[in-house]
Amino acid sequence: MPFGLFMVFATPPFQTPDAANHFYRAIQISEGQWRGYRFDGTSGGRVDANAVKFATTYEPMEARATIKASRAMAESVQQLRWGGELIDAGFPNTAIYPAFTYLPQALAVAVGRALHMTVWNTYRLTCLVGLLVSMVLTAWALGVARKSSRLIFFLALLPTSMMISASVSQEVVMIPLCFLVIAYFERFVALQKVLQGRWRWFFGAAVAVCASARPPYGALALLLFYPELKVKQHKGYGGWMRIGIAVATGAVSLIAMKVFQSPAWLPPGPPRSVSAQLNFLLQHPAAVMKIASETWHVNASFYFTSFIGVLGWLDTPLSRGFYMAAGVACAAGLIASSLDRDPLDRASNMRRLMLVLPMLICFALTFAALYLTWTPVGQWVVEGVQGRYLTALIPLLALAMPKLKLTLGGDSKGVALLRQLLTVVVLALPLYAFQQAVTTVIDRFYLQ
Repeated sequence: MPFGLFMVFATPPFQTPDAANHFYRAIQISEGQWRGYRFDGTSGGRVDANAVKFATTYEPMEARATIKASRAMAESVQQLRWGGELIDAGFPNTAIYPAFTYLPQALAVAVGRALHMTVWNTYRLTCLVGLLVSMVLTAWALGVARKSSRLIFFLALLPTSMMISASVSQEVVMIPLCFLVIAYFERFVALQKVLQGRWRWFFGAAVAVCASARPPYGALALLLFYPELKVKQHKGYGGWMRIGIAVATGAVSLIAMKVFQSPAWLPPGPPRSVSAQLNFLLQHPAAVMKIASETWHVNASFYFTSFIGVLGWLDTPLSRGFYMAAGVACAAGLIASSLDRDPLDRASNMRRLMLVLPMLICFALTFAALYLTWTPVGQWVVEGVQGRYLTALIPLLALAMPKLKLTLGGDSKGVALLRQLLTVVVLALPLYAFQQAVTTVIDRFYLQ
């Protein structure tokens, strides 16, 4: 909570990726405009002109480290209120997202308008509601999870995650919801509970919400096919039952995408083209491996840092020491997961490796989607991928870790002590992250 509150109040408005466009989408939905539409070569919807003025005032700061938040900026927009002229605003990258992923933000905007709050205070209220939703879902996931709890804790309190949690992005719902799906999957497997009744609805609906906004997250549906997950009371695999749940989940996701994306979808313009990119790959099928290799070679460092924390518009890195500490904490959490003793987890080490598959497929689909829609035709390096796009499914790594059988001096207490020490490393990282966020945000946005 203190970390998130600092990020809400210290980060100047709209200084997180695509914040203005997320805010516009929330405003649109709060007014009952569930779907965006195309106009004048872009897509979006009608938005209060004062909200647009508020956002454009802070637009010069985006990815420009030399421009700081100033008293003049604040004073020029502090008294803006709702009720201005409705104007067409373009936000094509968020207009295509389903309305239900923005319901908390839209509710906050509606409340702000009903209480005659200024646009600025409504924006802050929206960020606070997003933070609250993210906190509740993450705490819920931590309460349900077992072996994956350390990694969920680690991921949720990374600077990148906190930056998003304290914003107006739809990811304040999506990322912790993925954590929750994984946590319940783990508990059902560990306790040998049957996925039936309302739990099938919960699993399908949660995956559909995430996949309809970010299709690669649909790979979570593959968890249904893990043999240790029971889907019926009696013995047997229940293959048709698993297929039925997965197909229903996929169908709901596709329908939601069709309903919300079709009116606002804009095909990428030159030098990008989905059809031309597909044609290039069909003519050069061996290029896939080269593209993967070149992309990793060029961007691996950026993927790691933007996964851990690059604030602002990905223009505000943290200290090198923090990135090293975060890597150590992640490794500590994974090793501690391997040392956990859970007698109800009967799966073999090889079988647990199956849990890496949904994560790898999600990653591959993410790169494929951005290669087709965001990368110039024929280019060898995929553009547009950020490390935070990979956060939601990383807890599966903890479940896939093989069991380590260690004996320290022949005493199992030594193993327990090692596990506790590794856990302390994970628990300590957010303190370092908070300190880094405070100094970095103040230096980036306020100090000349």
